[in-house]
Amino acid sequence: MKNYSIAGRTVVRYRRKLLFWRNFVSLLLFVLLEGALVVFALYTLQLVNFGELPSFIPTPLDLRFFKERRLYDGLIYAGVGLVFLGLIWLIRHLQYRSSDRKYRKRYLEILFEEAHLHDLNLFVKNNPTVNDFEKEEAKMLGYNSFKYLSSYSDASTDTVIEMTQVRYTRKNNGYGLLITTYLDQAINGFIQLRKCGVPGIQEYRDKAVLHFGHESTQFLRNCAVFSTLERETYKLLRNGLESSVFAFGKFVQSNWIVTYYDNRLVIMLDGWRLRLMRPLKWKPRPNELDTQVEGLKKLHQQVFMLIDSIKNWNIGEH
Repeated sequence: MKNYSIAGRTVVRYRRKLLFWRNFVSLLLFVLLEGALVVFALYTLQLVNFGELPSFIPTPLDLRFFKERRLYDGLIYAGVGLVFLGLIWLIRHLQYRSSDRKYRKRYLEILFEEAHLHDLNLFVKNNPTVNDFEKEEAKMLGYNSFKYLSSYSDASTDTVIEMTQVRYTRKNNGYGLLITTYLDQAINGFIQLRKCGVPGIQEYRDKAVLHFGHESTQFLRNCAVFSTLERETYKLLRNGLESSVFAFGKFVQSNWIVTYYDNRLVIMLDGWRLRLMRPLKWKPRPNELDTQVEGLKKLHQQVFMLIDSIKNWNIGEH
């Protein structure tokens, strides 16, 4: 394991430990169940002689199913042996699922500990659910609904974002990464910039959601703007938004939606799957944890750069 980092070695050792105990239990069950059955069958079929046995042990003839037909007895024992094999397989499968959950959890803990060394404060949010508020938010983005799969918090000195892996239903099912936060400043309305598609709402707080143009053809090719802010929309677009949006879009290389309403910012990365945990069957590669941490750092930097750009809109002056 000389090519592995310290964190990588910890992961490999923990994985080996779980696999060892799984194989050990399976072997022990096989020896006990199948071995005991073979010995019992050989005894009842009188294929081995154990010599003088205590009187309280039944004789082979007492234990036989068929007094005269060994073949039928052998078939019954073979069937019981197959049942035992099925039972061992079931226990092995259930043990794998339990070990897999433990491994995924421990892998994520080690990954976040490693990320913390790079000034990333990541935490797991338990049991993500969808409430009525979030259903309405999904509609804003143009989706029928979201199914929340996993959720993580990423905290900086003054901002906390939530990164939630979602599965959505639209025309087709798919996955996306939902990034949300609350900002100190608020706008009196709704503005949405998106790589493709249209919002799922036509008005917000009794104001129509309008499709806005832009003087830059490059901006129009890469981004559609929808807003209820009327002329203030153009002021926001001119206030350094283009460069930050283009940089963010270049990084994510997928369809994206940036929505800002009231004091809530919602970023949707369509098609993104944040595979942080690894299954037990996946053998860790050298530097795999380092690669994941580097990816999380880049995502953190790009998201917080976009948030800082939005904070600099000076909304209160418009």
